Amino acid sequence: MIGPNGRPVANPLRGVAFEASALRTSMYTSVMAFNVADLVIGLGFMMLALGAVLGAAGIGLGRRTTVRVHQPRVDLVSATPLSRNLGAADEVAVGR
Repeated sequence: MIGPNGRPVANPLRGVAFEASALRTSMYTSVMAFNVADLVIGLGFMMLALGAVLGAAGIGLGRRTTVRVHQPRVDLVSATPLSRNLGAADEVAVGR
């Protein structure tokens, strides 16, 4: 606005509009920050649940694993194989 003497006149509504715009921007910024925080918390819970499921599956599968291992029996005194157990394969549980 220009006054009767040709010089600009202070506009009191300009300060109010500027302050309202700044407050609105800061409010939207804080709302966005809270939404990002909610997203990160949700992703954290999802990763925790996924880790628990995969860990439980790994433990469950690990307990059921059996491996057939050839273990010849040897007489400790003479260091010769015992004929009745030569070539026998025993089941050995792994992960217990």
